[in-house]
Amino acid sequence: ELGGAAPEGVLVHGPAGYGGDRTARCNPSGTFDRVAEAPSSEPVYEVECPHCHKPFRAELLDGAAPRYQGFKCPHCKLFVPFERADEQELVEKLD
Repeated sequence: ELGGAAPEGVLVHGPAGYGGDRTARCNPSGTFDRVAEAPSSEPVYEVECPHCHKPFRAELLDGAAPRYQGFKCPHCKLFVPFERADEQELVEKLD
């Protein structure tokens, strides 16, 4: 079992196993400049969660059926269906 001799046929790499031609080299040509995200074409909504009553901004999550279209609250993780939020006037489209 585990307390016996070392297993046979096992390849063990030591520090000498990775020579100069096998290690990654430092490339100083990279930059840390910020890259702007492409603006989303999806409309953003201001939503109030019916569970925790905290406001948040989100894009509409598209589902296979209308009942699966809605928002995910970032605070309590509740799925807020668009139809229910619209009926309760908890959603407002931002421009």
